[in-house]
Amino acid sequence: VKIEGNRIVEVETNGGTVSADHHVDLEGRTLIPGLIDVHVHMIGGDKAIGFGDEATTSRMYEPIPKALLDGVEAARTTLHAGYTAVREIAAREYLDVFLRDAQRKAQIDGPRMLATGPGVYMTGGHGSFFKEGEAADSPWEMVKRVRELVRHKVDVIKIVSADGPETLGKWWTVQTTRE
Repeated sequence: VKIEGNRIVEVETNGGTVSADHHVDLEGRTLIPGLIDVHVHMIGGDKAIGFGDEATTSRMYEPIPKALLDGVEAARTTLHAGYTAVREIAAREYLDVFLRDAQRKAQIDGPRMLATGPGVYMTGGHGSFFKEGEAADSPWEMVKRVRELVRHKVDVIKIVSADGPETLGKWWTVQTTRE
């Protein structure tokens, strides 16, 4: 396996001896490329899935500095678990954007990230615990909200169009209209 920097760039499969500057005996272990997780919550976290109280599940009561420091710890833990790329979904106060930028500048250890910020959500629906005043309830409000997310340099637009884990046998929050 040829590695440049922190990436695998080539794998020899010819069975022969390959010259290398450095040799590591894996002692029976298996080497795999880094894993990718496309839906994580390192900021605010949902380590224990909450049933019914999203604001508590996402720990919205925690001060912003604590949420960011916990996110730094979660990024390091995620990287050490073998995930080298993640998509952080729906983080408050654009903390995921700051975490992503810190990782890219090598200020913190963590996987490569795509950030969404808080996302687009409707009044009274899933995600509206972020900031009710930033909810989008019409096509024009959706456009305005997406523009605001882009202004904050998100990588992906997260549209929170349905409720979280269905646990009570019914969907219980407001949904967007077809329009």
